[in-house]
Amino acid sequence: MKIIVLGAGIIGVTTAYFLSSAGHEVFVIDKAKSPGLAASFANGGQLSYCYTDSLANPDLLRQLPKLLRGQEPFFDLKLSYEPALWFWGLRFLRNCTKKRAIFNSENILRLALYSRQMLHQILTLHSIEFSYQQNGKLLLYTNEAAFKATTPYVNTKNQQGCQQQFWNAQTCLAKEPTLQHLASQIAGGIFSPIDESGDSYQFTRALAERCIASSGVHFLYDTEIIGLDVKKGRIHRVKTVDESYSADAFVICLGAESSLISQTIGIKLPIYPLKGYSISVPITAGTPSINITDMHHKMVYSRLGNQLRIAGLLEMCGYDTSIDETKVQYLVKIAQASFPEAGDYSQVTSWAGLRAGTPDSAPLLGWTRYPNLYLNTGHGMFGWTLACGSAAIVADIINETSSAIDLTGLTMRRFCTFPGKDLNT
Repeated sequence: MKIIVLGAGIIGVTTAYFLSSAGHEVFVIDKAKSPGLAASFANGGQLSYCYTDSLANPDLLRQLPKLLRGQEPFFDLKLSYEPALWFWGLRFLRNCTKKRAIFNSENILRLALYSRQMLHQILTLHSIEFSYQQNGKLLLYTNEAAFKATTPYVNTKNQQGCQQQFWNAQTCLAKEPTLQHLASQIAGGIFSPIDESGDSYQFTRALAERCIASSGVHFLYDTEIIGLDVKKGRIHRVKTVDESYSADAFVICLGAESSLISQTIGIKLPIYPLKGYSISVPITAGTPSINITDMHHKMVYSRLGNQLRIAGLLEMCGYDTSIDETKVQYLVKIAQASFPEAGDYSQVTSWAGLRAGTPDSAPLLGWTRYPNLYLNTGHGMFGWTLACGSAAIVADIINETSSAIDLTGLTMRRFCTFPGKDLNT
């Protein structure tokens, strides 16, 4: 079967890999000059399987007044009369209950743990260099009450295979000496030994090359997609600025731009762009060896080869991809205060990218109301973490084989109904 994958980021390339491995003729179309140049380019680098909690939760709801007043520096909402923002926001608020937050987080965790298996499967078959480290992740808390409140959540995750450990301040310092500057502030930490890290851009490029060399996947770059055409109830072709391309099936893997393309055929995806920022600095002797997530400042630290990647912030400003230098300087300021010896802060490289956020933080996988159009999008801040598992699932759906995991809460069916097979919700 000839299949066109729309998008050549980490989601699109992994989708192409699993589909071509199953024997399909695969074409990938992207407007960039090469793979992985959008949200996959300089994200936080953490393969955070055990910390994939839904952004919508009761804690965030309690913070909402401060967030709307701009009193939390890690969050920036630019209010507008844009209907898409308000519809998305209302759905988001509905998911902020404790029950929904637990349900959504468990669905994402199930996919994350499967994605880890699929990444390891790829690495068993292929030698790929992407600054990969199996060094675990430490969630660092400076608030004693917040740290203690995690107990029931950690216990639940461990029942699903996370193996998380509670570390007191002394253990945190013993395991990661570079935390010494924060010694007086540490309330404790949660260590996830199965979490990993790696450069998603390097991985995306290397896997794309593997797809070309081993499976004959065709990549069309510098090709801007402007819409889809429907004929007799099926997707007939994808339209680009200069040409159109037909296929037997199509997969939307366009991240935050997925909804812009789907709406050309009447599908309104519940996706809103969530801008994130990162900075990269050369490593030094004081660079942490463990992946760190600062739970107070909502920032992550990952060693990727000879660079320290520092990422964070959430800005809701539509499809504006420009870099706000004040936000870059905020990341630098907090990083220097927390880890003054972790990197050479005189050589900062900054980046910003749009993440495809859904109201419940879970991706949209598989079926649409068109029988030959499939989704692999809406991964939000977990795109790198969920990529391999999501791609394997979508390939299984297209191949009409049973999925390896329960798809409850991971398909478009949870937001709408459409005719077709009796699908998981």
